[in-house]
Amino acid sequence: MKLIVELYVWRCVPEQIIIECIEGLLSEINETTVEILCQMILKLGKYLVQQIVREIDGERVYKPKKPPVINIEFVEGLIQKLTEIKKLPQISSRIKFKILDVQETYSKEWYPIINGDRKSVIINGKKL
Repeated sequence: MKLIVELYVWRCVPEQIIIECIEGLLSEINETTVEILCQMILKLGKYLVQQIVREIDGERVYKPKKPPVINIEFVEGLIQKLTEIKKLPQISSRIKFKILDVQETYSKEWYPIINGDRKSVIINGKKL
């Protein structure tokens, strides 16, 4: 699944395939599917935030003809679903921590960028 997201980032796979993969993962909640979903969300979110940073910096950004379905709001919705999944009794502590990692990445790294406060964000040891 990580490869599929990588191919999406390089625009080799249409977003509909990513959406179908995510829907498939959400239809069968278990340790493996939730872990894969967390990895996909982290990769998608990182890509989308990088696009926002490039756009803010005035760099040329790929703009599809129609607005993409996979956007920050889509990823935020997935994070909300992860929050609900985290409450399920069959989810192990290990997976709950993976979900927590996604939530913290969103709140500490992505949310400030989305809301324009890039000065307070440090990603991979670099201040944006």
